Amino acid sequence: MEEPQEHIDIAVTTMAYSNAQLISLLQQRGAAILAENWDSMRTIDGTINTQKDQNLEEWTRPCSVFITFQNEEGLQRALNMSEVIKKDYDTHGYLNEWFGDEAIEIQPASEPSDIIWEHRHFTDRQRFKKSIVVGLVIFLMLAVSFVVIFIAQKIALDITTFPVVNCVEFDVYGDTLPTLALDEYKVNKAKKEKGLSVSYNGYVQCYCQDTVTEGITPETYDGHDICTDYFASAKVVLAVTNAVSTFIVIVNTFIKT
Repeated sequence: MEEPQEHIDIAVTTMAYSNAQLISLLQQRGAAILAENWDSMRTIDGTINTQKDQNLEEWTRPCSVFITFQNEEGLQRALNMSEVIKKDYDTHGYLNEWFGDEAIEIQPASEPSDIIWEHRHFTDRQRFKKSIVVGLVIFLMLAVSFVVIFIAQKIALDITTFPVVNCVEFDVYGDTLPTLALDEYKVNKAKKEKGLSVSYNGYVQCYCQDTVTEGITPETYDGHDICTDYFASAKVVLAVTNAVSTFIVIVNTFIKT
């Protein structure tokens, strides 16, 4: 069994500062340089200099320290430090003070690539409030998307009187399909004029699709193309479907960001 090491060596120590405002100004300055907006760059430079004079002490005050130990024992000792201090606070209590007025909290660090350095100044309470706000926004976005999808599907069902059918099953009618489609159109047109419910079984749908694929001029009845209503309904349904798909993409993009 290996004996505990007397000395623990630290490999790297990295400070994180409460300088989110400075980082934001530097990002704006970089964007101005990239856009060759020199007037804006000089304005931001002036703001940085003014803020630096006012907030230099705050900006140079560390709010977090990231320590990399050379061995696992160093990490375990650091994580257990709070227990050691509690057992003998009179002797070791001073070790739990940061700049004399802040309590030290030790916890395992995230991966360096997961750390947003300009956000290190946020307190746990601020992060908790932000997480609640984000959760509520996501919930509302999902609720709105559900309502929009439900309403859009209901609208699509209400506005179309041409249900989706498998036209392969109608191939058996062959040359009689145009006649059957014309008869179906006449029956439903009469129902519509009387205010009755209209229902197409598939003859008109499949016939109209054939007119597109085969370049046939559709049958007419009472001077009207019998496929006009079908294509108009199909366009509306397609528009509603595309609108819903676009809305879902926007919601997903917003949630991911």
